[in-house]
Amino acid sequence: MSNSKEEENLRAQVKDLEEKLETLKMKRNEDRIKLKELEKFRIQVEQLHEWKQKMQEQQNELQRQLKDAKKVHAPFIIHAHLL
Repeated sequence: MSNSKEEENLRAQVKDLEEKLETLKMKRNEDRIKLKELEKFRIQVEQLHEWKQKMQEQQNELQRQLKDAKKVHAPFIIHAHLL
């Protein structure tokens, strides 16, 4: 009787551990999916930072060109207003 009871307990423990193992496998799989998504988002953020930097550089260049154009054309604008 004792062996039978012990065997029954061991079988129950094995079943419980197998269920826990299956749950952990599912969670690890979900974690892998989340990590892939996270990596994708990280790459997107990096690309956005690069794009932002390029846009800022272009804006700075355009501002410089505008300033230069105003310097060059300022005498003409003043002269045109005086006419």
